[in-house]
Amino acid sequence: MRESKFICNLIQPKIESFDSSFPLELHSASSFIIDTNHFLDKLDNCKSILNEQDFTYAFTKKKESEQYQKIISRAVLKILLAKKLNQPVHAIEIVKDSNGKPFCPTAILRNIHFSISDTANFIAICIAQSAVGIDIEIIQPQFQYQDIVPLHFHQNEINALKNANDPLLLFYRYWTRKESLLKLDGNGLTDHLNELDMTEGGKTNKTQGISIQGQYSISSLLINAHLMVSVSVPSSVNQLRFFNYIANDLE
Repeated sequence: MRESKFICNLIQPKIESFDSSFPLELHSASSFIIDTNHFLDKLDNCKSILNEQDFTYAFTKKKESEQYQKIISRAVLKILLAKKLNQPVHAIEIVKDSNGKPFCPTAILRNIHFSISDTANFIAICIAQSAVGIDIEIIQPQFQYQDIVPLHFHQNEINALKNANDPLLLFYRYWTRKESLLKLDGNGLTDHLNELDMTEGGKTNKTQGISIQGQYSISSLLINAHLMVSVSVPSSVNQLRFFNYIANDLE
């Protein structure tokens, strides 16, 4: 069993407008929130950025709306990485490791990492010079979360849900934190989610389900009344910035 330490917190940062000058610094992480409704009239522009491998990735989805989501997310990711690496966007290649986690070989050589998540018509991308994980979820008012809690939630989380004014909102906060940490870890789902205490200030010192070692911070942000996002980063990251990304780069 390996030792790790995860500390959770709720943040309320300003969501900035992205001005196309990349803000990435050594000890910061930049997260981009994308509303795909703003990109539907630029799908051809997005497609022009993709290669055959990207299209294969997009068309693993059967629904046309989900294919559009993957096309837009891959195009925006490549644009952002191209800006950071100061390379042509067509030079950016996205592949998967043995666990199915996507990465950019050129970016890894410069210690640049990313994580990506999508839900409904929203995409979240986080880029940093350290391993990162991000998860975004639409809060569904009718979702029956009670069936998930006993198996996958820590006892401290269960107690907090019982006493919460808005247990559904709290459920999504905890769940996105777990998902973001799993994405940082890169090993996929685990049977030990109930070992992770994602309550405010909660500390998890040991778990069998996570392979990473060291100290990590997990931050959550309610984008609006129906959209929750959580980001997991090493504790050495001292700044999280959030940006609305619009389609200016696809004009």
